[in-house]
Amino acid sequence: MLGTFVPRAGKLLLLVNGAYGHRMARIAKTHGRAHVLYETPEDTPPSPQELDRLLARDAAITHVAAVHCETTSGILNPIEEIAEVTARRGRRLLVDSMSAFGALPIDALTLPFDAMAASSNKCLEGVPGLGVVIAREAALAETEGNAPAVSLDLHDQWRYFEKTGQWRFTPPTHVIAAFGAALDQHQAEGGVAARGKRYRENCRVLVDGMRALGFETLLPDALQAPIIVTFHMPPIRASTSTASTTDCVRRVTSSIPAS
Repeated sequence: MLGTFVPRAGKLLLLVNGAYGHRMARIAKTHGRAHVLYETPEDTPPSPQELDRLLARDAAITHVAAVHCETTSGILNPIEEIAEVTARRGRRLLVDSMSAFGALPIDALTLPFDAMAASSNKCLEGVPGLGVVIAREAALAETEGNAPAVSLDLHDQWRYFEKTGQWRFTPPTHVIAAFGAALDQHQAEGGVAARGKRYRENCRVLVDGMRALGFETLLPDALQAPIIVTFHMPPIRASTSTASTTDCVRRVTSSIPAS
């Protein structure tokens, strides 16, 4: 998505508050795309006001890339406000919705973005191995020649699909079959609304139980997506059997179970 939609002469503003934002920066660097970071702490969403200021200050920025739900912490970033500011400033938005698509609403009819990346697993509950990019056709039509690699050229794959109905290279047929089954199950459950409701209930049970055990969430409830929850580890009492725990990581991340 980043390599295809950001032209070689473009400039990318990356909104970063976790590992997946930093991964986008690494991708942009590897692809030779000019980029700048607007970074906030892992428990802090990007400010639409600061985004507006950055876009006003740097006319060279052509695209903004944001993570919908940052896997590092489980924070829900304000994608609607980000999209509104980006569109108002005449820039193009690219969304990483890997950890949110299928459980959190994102409406392509009302949200102005050029492309959004998702996955066959995560909230769609298929198996990993298939990347999905949902793109506006007019925006995709402008990307010919942008991609830095043949295998990552979304424009070329789109044209080939339109011409032949086939993949350019051997597809992972078992992953695609599992993805089709996962989509059928998603629809049978009730779509985004029903899956999101199940995840929210799972999240409530998990957080209530962990808090009862003395754990504190990293994020306030208002910023917490119902998909991934990060907890601070409470102080551990030293004893002969736990003396080495002073070297333990001070945080534990738990994923919401699927059922």
